Amino acid sequence: MTFFDLERPKHAYMFAFLQADGHLRQGPGNKGTLSVGLSARDAPILEEFQRLCPLHNSIRYRTRSTNFKAEHTSVVWTVSAREFREDVQALGLPAGRKSAIIAPPIIPFDGASMAANRER
Repeated sequence: MTFFDLERPKHAYMFAFLQADGHLRQGPGNKGTLSVGLSARDAPILEEFQRLCPLHNSIRYRTRSTNFKAEHTSVVWTVSAREFREDVQALGLPAGRKSAIIAPPIIPFDGASMAANRER
């Protein structure tokens, strides 16, 4: 099953965002998660991702002290569904550290949408 049509602007943007700021963790067996953590002020981005994802997913908030701020609130969007994780992996999002190996997908995608969102 494919959850992404990268020729649709919102899907292309979400996948590029996951490549940049997401983390795909593989656990033993079929366990694992895809997650994105941002500052709470950017919660609308993750809320839109939640609407686009057809499977069970969650958004949670966390407030804690950091080196930069006494009380920082962040938001994390998480998807645990194996089918969704397999789909993003098939498109080229690797599990674990990705900084040296991330690349554009090898299937057609809406690059104009990605560029327009990057310039904002």
